[in-house]
Amino acid sequence: MSNEERQAALMLWLEERQISYQALADVIGVSRPFIQKMLNHDTIPAKRHKQLVALGIPEELLPPPFTGVYGRPRSPRFFVDMMPHAQEPFSAS
Repeated sequence: MSNEERQAALMLWLEERQISYQALADVIGVSRPFIQKMLNHDTIPAKRHKQLVALGIPEELLPPPFTGVYGRPRSPRFFVDMMPHAQEPFSAS
């Protein structure tokens, strides 16, 4: 099932049960725009996925949980190790 088909099926499921994004947001403690954005993404945080499944939303209607690392990739601690060693400083003679 494509992401668009999954989103449409989820919207239908929520409408049939008269569950709004605001109601879901209130129950799990996030804002309505956040829940709407989250449910329309390709993946969602594993914590939120678990909460929504516990509320009874079918797992196949939710984006799969994201279990990777969030944020920017870590940069090397010391750039000196990556650079060629500098020559000896000039000495005053």
